[in-house]
Amino acid sequence: MFATTIGQPRKQGRQNEIRLPLVSALLTILTVCLLSETSEAQQFRRTIPRAPSSSTFTPRFSTYLNLLRNDGGPLPNYHQFVRPQTQLVNTLRQQDRAIRREQQRIVSVGRQVQTLQRQGGARPTGVTGGFMRYSHFYPSLR
Repeated sequence: MFATTIGQPRKQGRQNEIRLPLVSALLTILTVCLLSETSEAQQFRRTIPRAPSSSTFTPRFSTYLNLLRNDGGPLPNYHQFVRPQTQLVNTLRQQDRAIRREQQRIVSVGRQVQTLQRQGGARPTGVTGGFMRYSHFYPSLR
């Protein structure tokens, strides 16, 4: 009886040898996940996006450095690189100013509406509705 068990490999021991590293790896992964905090990118914040400032459209380097480029085409570097880039920067600044003006107008109109609603001069829009209500279409069915 002892001779048969001695010659055979231990299956139970091998399974424990395989399971032990697997269980320990799963436990370490689980503890790391439980103890870690959320990163900045994962946090949900409700913020109103702000309009970019006019300094956003200021190039970091002078556009005239493109005059020294050697990969130009048939046009001079000024007309091919520098002038379009300065026109782009000017256009972006104009759009930024226009957006800021519109935002200020929207805010002022919103304030006017709020004051009118407080005074009772403006009522909220909309009509109450419901399923299978046609009384506003057919006044005789009331």
